[in-house]
Amino acid sequence: METNIKLVGLADLTELCNISRETFKDTFGDDNTDDDMQKYFYTAYNLEQLKSEMEKRGTSFWFLSADGKLAGYLKINIGHAQSENVAPNALEIERIYIYKQYKHHGFGTLFINHAQTIADIADKDKIWLGVWEHNELLSIFTPN
Repeated sequence: METNIKLVGLADLTELCNISRETFKDTFGDDNTDDDMQKYFYTAYNLEQLKSEMEKRGTSFWFLSADGKLAGYLKINIGHAQSENVAPNALEIERIYIYKQYKHHGFGTLFINHAQTIADIADKDKIWLGVWEHNELLSIFTPN
């Protein structure tokens, strides 16, 4: 499968909104009511909110395509854009979402490697993964 990772721009905002909602629902829909999901989408994944996040200094979104089709997205934060001050000189991976039909193809690893490349370029010595408060995983690791 041929893969490509590209920086998301403002022209991709609608596509980012769609994949954000679809992959979030796939991941957390069974644990929430439809009404709660719609309320969350209205606040967290509306066009203005995503545009604001995209324009925030230190934040970048990345699309992963597989054989020319959108498979997932990644959100990275550096500096003051990070959601928490977890470690000095760090990069935050805030979101990794992959469409369910593309899971178990190693795409999460591709995104982690991409984040590590960005951390290296930005001279960051730690990467941490921001997770939903109900997830039991919080990971901090040092890039090579």
